[in-house]
Amino acid sequence: MRPAFKPPINRAVPWLIFGAVLMPALATTVVGIVILALWSVPRDIVLGVLTLVFSAFALAGSILAVTMLWRQHRLARMQAEFVAHVSHELRTPLASIRMYVDTLRLGRVTSPRETEEFLGALARETARLSALVEQLLGFRAASLGTAGPREAVVPADLLRETLEPFRHDPSVGVRLTITIEPGLPGVLVDREAFRGAIANLVRNAVAYGGDGEIAVTARLVEGRVSFEVRDRGPGIPQDEQRRIFKRFERGSATADRGIPGLGLGLALVKQFADAHGGQVTLDSAPGRGSTFAIGLPPAGEGDGTS
Repeated sequence: MRPAFKPPINRAVPWLIFGAVLMPALATTVVGIVILALWSVPRDIVLGVLTLVFSAFALAGSILAVTMLWRQHRLARMQAEFVAHVSHELRTPLASIRMYVDTLRLGRVTSPRETEEFLGALARETARLSALVEQLLGFRAASLGTAGPREAVVPADLLRETLEPFRHDPSVGVRLTITIEPGLPGVLVDREAFRGAIANLVRNAVAYGGDGEIAVTARLVEGRVSFEVRDRGPGIPQDEQRRIFKRFERGSATADRGIPGLGLGLALVKQFADAHGGQVTLDSAPGRGSTFAIGLPPAGEGDGTS
């Protein structure tokens, strides 16, 4: 159950600002307009202009104050919901791991087949927990503006290295295909951030792409090295395709199907692409799957290397 959200500011404060500042400022504006309309001597014009300037500053100040209070309130709500959501997402795999470990420790599993099934379930829950922790660490690094060192790497080697854990996962490896165009130029990247971005796309394809093929491709597209992950899932509606790259945002189908997640994976992918001078694109439509692509400039373009 989510904890009750307690707003950091009294809801009456914006109304107090409205009544104590905004309404008098509006009244003063009317007075200034009347003075200018009925002026009889030059000093009336000066008085009217000064009255309107004072009113303008008061109005701007009150609007700014209300806006800042609203943003503070919204940020506090997002933080409270984020903590509640993270707690729930972490608690679920931890509870499963504890249950499986207790069952094995108490000797309630007797056959080798059951033991193998339990170990497989433990491996899946551990991988899920690791993915959540990686997303949280990536979110923290992105929020603090920190990044690891960048180095020129061979795309084929780094991609194979990143996908190796997925190839050994029985539920993923049989569905995963990897195609790498020969002769690709090197890219200048933070290795850990690259692994995290590609892993997020593959995990999304596994979670949302149904039981079909997951195709990972590296190729040169319009002078950029494009890393693409395609699934055969239900696709993403056009009106959601921009929103899902924002932090804490998830597609409607995800919530309907009860798929767990923090809504950070695609936001971190976009953060990675932007930080490396690249871009992330999505080609999808309901009923025909989704293709996410990270396009990175070859090493030497805009990075000071040659």
